[in-house]
Amino acid sequence: MSKATHSPSFLSQFARLTTMAMAVGGYYYYQNYTLGTTDYWVESPKYAQGLEGMTIVQLADLNYPNQQVALDKIVEATKAANPDVIVLTGNTIAREGIFDHHELVHMINQLVTVAPTFAVYGTNDINSPLGRRAEQVMSEAGVHFLNDDAVTYDFHGTPITIMGLMEKHGDQFLQRDPLQMITLTAEQKEQPKILLAHHPEAFRAYHADPIKSPDLVLAGHAMGGQIRLPFIGAVYADHQGYQPAYTDGVFGLPSDSARTMIVSRGIGRPESRVRINNRPEVVAVHLTSSVAATSDAMAAAIDEETVAHGGILIEELDQKRKERRMARAMNQAND
Repeated sequence: MSKATHSPSFLSQFARLTTMAMAVGGYYYYQNYTLGTTDYWVESPKYAQGLEGMTIVQLADLNYPNQQVALDKIVEATKAANPDVIVLTGNTIAREGIFDHHELVHMINQLVTVAPTFAVYGTNDINSPLGRRAEQVMSEAGVHFLNDDAVTYDFHGTPITIMGLMEKHGDQFLQRDPLQMITLTAEQKEQPKILLAHHPEAFRAYHADPIKSPDLVLAGHAMGGQIRLPFIGAVYADHQGYQPAYTDGVFGLPSDSARTMIVSRGIGRPESRVRINNRPEVVAVHLTSSVAATSDAMAAAIDEETVAHGGILIEELDQKRKERRMARAMNQAND
């Protein structure tokens, strides 16, 4: 006689569906409405001359007021990174719609008290009828816009040049030499150089002029590829198309790996209106002449803090284990 089978009750099915819906909803909220901080240690021998440890916080593609992340959270994350410089690499405002400039200025007022703040335009900023208004209120609040300009920043007595590429209508300016409108002083030509440029796809073109060739490019625009799929990666980025090459992370110039570019996934809402495996981020860039030395120094600092709070280091635990094994072996030999 066969046993009767019973289908799951309506309540159990409903409970499972509810659990799944909550999990999906929680993941969607985490990916679109919460903010993370990504740290990058960028290595170059040029940073050995007094620039060791300089920290730059990059805020990319805020798309205000469509950022979906509270502005105070952005300020908190920026402060927590303890930056020496803050940079906004374009698309600070959304392309369409109006915004509360008082709210934007309130955020900027807080940022400029943390560190000197520099900015460049992005595609949204140049195409929005409110782009110039945004620049005006941000400049009045203390942001230094680098519109095809360069400044020398003094880091504890060591100069470094910060260049900013002005966004222009169309993308023809990204061909050949995008930096041709930027003028450098004789001193700046010899200094290490950082370029704030909205477009990552023009990475190689930024090095067309060897005199202006930046040691570090900070870019955004790609929004992390909007949707990122396992084993495939980023799906689409503006100006790069499908399966784009430059969407997030660190990239080395093929002809000189010490010249790097960091691409931020950005903060605001992408054109697809949804982020998947692509959480909004604040980027913290740390300059170092040796990643290995920095790693060793950080490990030593952690060990010192552990001991100061009464903890035991892994090396000490391993040594104690070895001593116990040796003692057991000697006891067994004596027996």
